[in-house]
Amino acid sequence: MRNLLALLFIGLSSQISFSQCNFASIENSAESKIGKYIEIKTYQFDVNKLGSSKEIEYSYVLGKDKEYVFSINNENTPNPKIIITLYNSNKKAIASNYNEKAGTYNSTFYYKCPATKLYYITFTVKDESTCAACVIGFKATNSEKVNAQKW
Repeated sequence: MRNLLALLFIGLSSQISFSQCNFASIENSAESKIGKYIEIKTYQFDVNKLGSSKEIEYSYVLGKDKEYVFSINNENTPNPKIIITLYNSNKKAIASNYNEKAGTYNSTFYYKCPATKLYYITFTVKDESTCAACVIGFKATNSEKVNAQKW
């Protein structure tokens, strides 16, 4: 009985260790794609915890006249098949990294914000990703760069 419990524990331990995400590495890859933009937010998600829809939604306030960059990365590839869709406050899709006509995914896309308000961001996983992270950055003015260095 003791051996059976030991084998069960080892089996569960190995399952847990294989399913853990190395978010530091994934984030670093996503951050490297935003260039001179200042990172303001990172979303991490473990696809195994999303359920059958493989979709998750977040909200974030974006500022008027700011240019934003969205960069996605996973544990397997620099250009994952993960759709990022940005919605306005009325839940109308306004930007995405997915080109429906061409069927292509971009790991990075840019958005110039017309109004300060709450926006919704969904991530829809279309490949075999298990872990992913999205970094959001904005193009800062000179005064914003100085203030960001103080943080």
